[in-house]
Amino acid sequence: FVHNYSSHDSAYEEIVFGADGIARINHVQTWVESDGTTNVNVTPGETAPYPWARNHWFDVRFTGQASIDGMNRIGVSVNGTPVFTNLERGHLRGPIGLVTNWTPGRFDDVWFSHGGFSRTETFDRQDPTKPPYWFAARGTWDAEGGVLNDRTVAANDIVYTNWQGSTNYTVTARMLNPYRASGNRIGLIFGFDPATGNY
Repeated sequence: FVHNYSSHDSAYEEIVFGADGIARINHVQTWVESDGTTNVNVTPGETAPYPWARNHWFDVRFTGQASIDGMNRIGVSVNGTPVFTNLERGHLRGPIGLVTNWTPGRFDDVWFSHGGFSRTETFDRQDPTKPPYWFAARGTWDAEGGVLNDRTVAANDIVYTNWQGSTNYTVTARMLNPYRASGNRIGLIFGFDPATGNY
């Protein structure tokens, strides 16, 4: 997942799940040099183990909750087991998206609920790179076999939707990571900015 994009400081947050059984929250800041070079600084945040087995699908639930006290909170569970609970965040904003790090991840049964409305996307030989489904920011994506597939193995392959998360929302997804090394991760992104690529 990617979320919490801030146009003020080009920062965002991602939650990714490694093949070592560890879930990681990374804080990312990007900036562009005068010569056009894009720099990315990744600051590791919270980590926690999650129930996982190699080359098996797992279900992820991400919840963002706005609070009247001004401190929003996020929570993550995998296969019904809480992994991160009540993590405080300053804000929740931006389109929701998916991300892979060095693995051809698979995603299925992605579901989004926001403000009492829910939307379900089913991948059944539809083009995930065209609206109203998914926009491929990086990587090569298709929907063969009725699931959303990333066919490239690069540092950050991203596909995103126009779903907006600004107050309370929940995203769920069924995921499959076929690789075993700790650096091979798949997850969801939030706060993605298509103009800058920040999330």
